[in-house]
Amino acid sequence: MKLFKKSILYTIIIYVLLISRIAIGGEVKLSEHEAYILLDNLLTLSEENYNQKAQLARYKEWEKLYVTFSSKEDMTKDKMKIYLFMNFIAHEKVKIHPQEEIAESIVPLFIKYTQMVLGVLNELPFLIPSTCSSINDHFDLFGAKEQKQQFIKKYEGVILKSLGKEHTKVCLDRMKK
Repeated sequence: MKLFKKSILYTIIIYVLLISRIAIGGEVKLSEHEAYILLDNLLTLSEENYNQKAQLARYKEWEKLYVTFSSKEDMTKDKMKIYLFMNFIAHEKVKIHPQEEIAESIVPLFIKYTQMVLGVLNELPFLIPSTCSSINDHFDLFGAKEQKQQFIKKYEGVILKSLGKEHTKVCLDRMKK
């Protein structure tokens, strides 16, 4: 029953996040097809899951969206929401390849856009566990345990100030795994 309630809640949040102009703003607009790609990856809506060709096509569509929303050069808060939501989907569905791609790019994005990332996490706290896990994954991917400790030490205060005590604990617990 708890999983069902969680699924309903995520579905509502996803719908608002992806479709509503209030959540996304006027700056970044997802087409219905792009929104469907994200929802399909999270909720497995398509019937084509067992067809290898269809899976490859879905993955290519996912990659195209990822490239669009992970660009460091023209990042906006609205694009950051979608990028972090894609990260959430990758973690929820245990999509290994996208998790590795995100782990590679998330720390440079966090460093360049610290306040933007934390603003999105404050606004959409369900993204905190996956985002902070990806930050941890970044350092694990590169075998950089010492750099991870330095990163945590440098940003812990900023995270606390932006997210508050409860959400900071969740985030730091994920980063320290």
